[in-house]
Amino acid sequence: MNHAHLAFLDRPEGRRLATVIRQPELLRVYEEFAFAEVPPVQAIIREIEPILGELDARTRRYAAQSCGALIGEILTARGYRIAKGPRGENRRGRVRRSRFIKTGMLFEAPRESTDPHFEEAMRIAREAMVKYRDVFEALAK
Repeated sequence: MNHAHLAFLDRPEGRRLATVIRQPELLRVYEEFAFAEVPPVQAIIREIEPILGELDARTRRYAAQSCGALIGEILTARGYRIAKGPRGENRRGRVRRSRFIKTGMLFEAPRESTDPHFEEAMRIAREAMVKYRDVFEALAK
């Protein structure tokens, strides 16, 4: 995370956002959303929307970016990385039910190539995520 985002998160409104983002119980939710190919920021939309609504448009845009940067820092510290598209571009996903944040970065778990059954397990997990995507989206609301 760059110094400008850190400086913003030190401001009073930034501290309020950081408190929401750093809730320990959300760590597992961020990981599950990353696995489901849903932007992890979706997990906190309901909590941060009122805070973002209090800010002017320019500050709001930067606050949203700072939220994403902090979530990214949390996930990368746990071994996750930004998901890449077929041409190497960073992948983004749509954020639902948000007035201020339209898209968010997608993350992926590090591959564990030491397990010979890893790829098969991931294939089965991906199928389950597709099958139950509506359930995960409902939980995100």
